[in-house]
Amino acid sequence: MSSWINWSRHLVRGGIAALALAALPAWADICRVTTGGAAGNAGADWRQPTTLASALARSACTEIWVAKGTYTGTGTIAFQITRNLQLYGGFEGNEIASTERATPIDASVTVLDGEDLRQVLVIDGTTGNSATTGSITSATVIEGLTITRGRAFWGGGIQCKAMGSAQPALTQNRTCSPTIRQVRFVANFADFGGALFLDAQTRGNASPTLTDVVFDGNGARTPVAVWTTGGAIYVSVDSNGQTSGT
Repeated sequence: MSSWINWSRHLVRGGIAALALAALPAWADICRVTTGGAAGNAGADWRQPTTLASALARSACTEIWVAKGTYTGTGTIAFQITRNLQLYGGFEGNEIASTERATPIDASVTVLDGEDLRQVLVIDGTTGNSATTGSITSATVIEGLTITRGRAFWGGGIQCKAMGSAQPALTQNRTCSPTIRQVRFVANFADFGGALFLDAQTRGNASPTLTDVVFDGNGARTPVAVWTTGGAIYVSVDSNGQTSGT
């Protein structure tokens, strides 16, 4: 019987038009999320917060502020990112400016929980249909979160997808290289990449930047005794793919 191995605990260190435009708040693209948010809300302020799934799906939400609490999903994947955005946890739920967030950021207060049932987060850089779309770059920021109790075959905590195809024109921009900082991966499990799985097969490029990231008690199951399948991180790459990490 296969057993869970590769446990990890590591610290990776002019006029009416002009007036109308002037009246728009600087944070018009910020969406606010709480555990009690409603999918129909835009999340424009803390009094009418939206849900995390809705904010991630709404193209207008380029910056997402997530209040403290535990967030769960449904199905096999709790949450998905398919475009460049900034996802910040650690908010009390009353801030006007992001600088009002308590520092140092406590990643433990905002939790994305797979409930031992599903993958927590898929970051998908393969959704584009041309060489100029579909890329997840370092402009995508994930900060101040705990990713926990994910279960999946690939990447229980986060799966970073950049796998290409046999058509080079559709593959050139398949990239999953987000900025992940001040994030805790706790008690996630998978067959490959318990906490984080980087998929750069077939001309893909999965090269995230990790700063102040903690891996604690994650595990991967080794189906063959001679394989090491990455309790913390597993990298899947062939001769045509690219992957790196800092």
